Amino acid sequence: MKSIWLTILGGLLFFGIVYYMNQVAPTPMPGLTANKGETVIFENSAPVSPEDVYEPLDLSFNIIKSANATENKPVAVSTLAKLAPRTMGDENAPVKMYVFSSLTCSHCADFHVKALKKVEKDFIETGKVFLTYVDFPFDNRALAGAMLARCAKKENYFKFLNLLFENQENWAFKPNAQEIVTAYASLQGMTKGDVRACLSDKTLQQHIIVNRDKYAQQYKINGTPTTVVVKGNQTEIISGADEVKLLSVLNKMSKE
Repeated sequence: MKSIWLTILGGLLFFGIVYYMNQVAPTPMPGLTANKGETVIFENSAPVSPEDVYEPLDLSFNIIKSANATENKPVAVSTLAKLAPRTMGDENAPVKMYVFSSLTCSHCADFHVKALKKVEKDFIETGKVFLTYVDFPFDNRALAGAMLARCAKKENYFKFLNLLFENQENWAFKPNAQEIVTAYASLQGMTKGDVRACLSDKTLQQHIIVNRDKYAQQYKINGTPTTVVVKGNQTEIISGADEVKLLSVLNKMSKE
């Protein structure tokens, strides 16, 4: 009888561990490209059943070229503003934090809505941490969302990002995604024309993809969310939505 109870308890413990890992594990990357002039294609993507297929936004990866294609061409001032890093906090804070997320990643949405709000209150607003958010799109919808967030007024960037993450289920997997996202954009003062212009900005598309690939290679990132915390010569890389580990690392580094 004792051995039966031990077996049951062991099974419960095993499934508990599996459940926890599924909650915090990073969403795997469908495949990165070197982006050296070739078309950007996400390879090794999981097969999609017909009932899961949705109408994509008016956005195609085949118009994204390498950085070398436009490096000698002048970039409009308005576009330069869209390419600038999106940050939060005091840039002189001792701890630097980089968050890599995809707007269609469910773990990222959970992490952004819960963990990052605590980080903002306890570490960013207190001047301990300077956060840089890095767009890490997996698919054309995530890329489109990232572009629209950057096309919004810079002071509204994180507000729009919050809106997209908090309402992820309402737009990321719906057939009428463009209509819904356009409505969200209108809340930031963007017209339908602004949305169309934003999604056709090849320089912005290219910048997001090139930037993603650069960081992926630098920190060996293969899934989202991933958080990199840096202080001096110390670097901690946290894979997945591991809020406990992230707060522990931030507490440690901010006190040193």
